[in-house]
Amino acid sequence: MSFEIDPPDPTAVFACAVSLRDACEEKAAVCGINLNDEFQGGDQFWREVMRIAELLETWACENVAFDALEDVWPYLLEEKFGCACLEHVHVDGLTTFALMDCPMVAMNMEVPLMYRDGRNLPPDGTVSTTAGSSQQALETCLHSQIRDGSAPIRARIGTIGAGMRATGQGMRATGQGMRAAGAEMRAAGQGMRMTGEGMRMTGEGTRAAGQGMRATGQGMRAAGQGMRATGVGMRAAGAGVRMTGEGMRATGAGMRAAGDAKMKGGDRTGLFHDFISLFAAE
Repeated sequence: MSFEIDPPDPTAVFACAVSLRDACEEKAAVCGINLNDEFQGGDQFWREVMRIAELLETWACENVAFDALEDVWPYLLEEKFGCACLEHVHVDGLTTFALMDCPMVAMNMEVPLMYRDGRNLPPDGTVSTTAGSSQQALETCLHSQIRDGSAPIRARIGTIGAGMRATGQGMRATGQGMRAAGAEMRAAGQGMRMTGEGMRMTGEGTRAAGQGMRATGQGMRAAGQGMRATGVGMRAAGAGVRMTGEGMRATGAGMRAAGDAKMKGGDRTGLFHDFISLFAAE
């Protein structure tokens, strides 16, 4: 059985990109995210938006039951795609958006999908049986709705869609937990770096204090050496004073001896003249 596949519609691609851009800007404003920093520039952000829009439209041309749509496809994309995409992928995870994410986004938008020739939903995926359904029960349910070889199936009534949405929510919660853990690790790293800087500054202060104490000790030793030199000088001066005193005592003794000799000889006038001459000579 063959199916005609429509080519991608540029209008739908543009509507898809505009919706995703608006949703990202709104989400970034709420979460405090800088899109230019997150994508290393606005041009790269637009490249990712256009890549996702073209990928979704190409996938939709093969898998969406457009005949069962109740809305104009580009208008539906502009209204719902951005929010539906960010329900599945966080803003900082847009670069990882791939073909396997398209079925989840389509189910978030509740668009009717095609079931062809026994292929399971999502296309190229594996049917989940965690909800109690089986492959046979699913195929029976799907084949009962087949009309002219194909049947539009809405995700909201399928157990697979519910399971995939739950899985997506779990993955988003896990991603949020990982981002929170990463933020805590970054904060802890910053705290450790600040502690290291504080320890380095403390070490530098301790080294500076040690150098100051060594300089103070050297100054005190120099002062002590100066004081010792002053004491030596003072002792030398004292010795000189003592020698001067001894010389004066010797001179006095000589003068007394000379006076005694003159007195004994009876020449008192000569003694006086000798005394004057001695001091004049000195």
